[in-house]
Amino acid sequence: YSCPTPISDGKRIYVLINGLGIAASYDHDGNFKWAQLVTDMGDPGAFHCNTPVLVEGKFTVLRGSVLRAFDAETGKVAWTSTDLRKAVGVDIWHGYGTGASFSSSPCVAKIRETSVVFFNSSVTRVADGKVLAQIHLDLDGNVRTTPFAMDNAIWVAGQFSMQRIPLPEAAQEGLVLTKASDGGKWESGDIAFYSSPVLNDGLLYGMRHDGKLWVDEANPPKQAYVQDLKLGYYSDYDHIGNVASIAMGGRHLFALNNQGTAVVFEPGKVFKEITRNRIAHCVERIYNYDPDEIFNSAPIFEGERMYLRGEQNIYCIGKK
Repeated sequence: YSCPTPISDGKRIYVLINGLGIAASYDHDGNFKWAQLVTDMGDPGAFHCNTPVLVEGKFTVLRGSVLRAFDAETGKVAWTSTDLRKAVGVDIWHGYGTGASFSSSPCVAKIRETSVVFFNSSVTRVADGKVLAQIHLDLDGNVRTTPFAMDNAIWVAGQFSMQRIPLPEAAQEGLVLTKASDGGKWESGDIAFYSSPVLNDGLLYGMRHDGKLWVDEANPPKQAYVQDLKLGYYSDYDHIGNVASIAMGGRHLFALNNQGTAVVFEPGKVFKEITRNRIAHCVERIYNYDPDEIFNSAPIFEGERMYLRGEQNIYCIGKK
């Protein structure tokens, strides 16, 4: 899977190989700049799929339930946070351990002029690593999607509901965030958001891993419609279903399944499909399961081209 995702400040590429516990930096020609181990930060059995953030000259990574910021230029440790959790639970699904197996990535927000890192309702100050709020909101279990900050709020698709979390007036210790609503609808079975949401013109678009599109009016949160995109997907113990994030390219939204099918639709309060297309490519596997190439990554748009990373290939779609 494409996790954690590399990031760049335009001068360098920063990578987090979290399973092995390595943070590193390279220039755009591929020359090595620095590397640091982060194996002391968290449980080696955690999911380790968290993409880092880059803000105010600091490359900040999450491992387990701890944040660490490196000076982006030198790789020296700027700070390491305390545990982001208020309480330690038992992970009954992964070995009965007490380690933190978070899936979601952090995001950067601003409270007035203060830059903070938000992660699963915790808030950490970028300047010095002070944890202003530990994890305290119920976002329906282990959040898989990446949140984002916009319009003085955090937007996140929890496991079973999409949320708007207003930011407070001041960045001070003891912050308590609140959810604008619990407007999500639960369904029987393990149907959850893995695809990160998109906010456009007052509407919040999210896709669950069964291929259903959930659209909410953003503020105040209120469900606009639910649309079955009829994407289909491959699923087994190691493959959940449709996990690629919805993406906006030009005036249209793109939703992809894990079998190479993309549905292109117009934003708005009424669903309108523009087109759909499938990239069909078979791969050889050691194990006997679906031979179709699996797609778990969101597309990236540049000019009149779309780039898409599959399990085996990188595709460029657009004008030559």
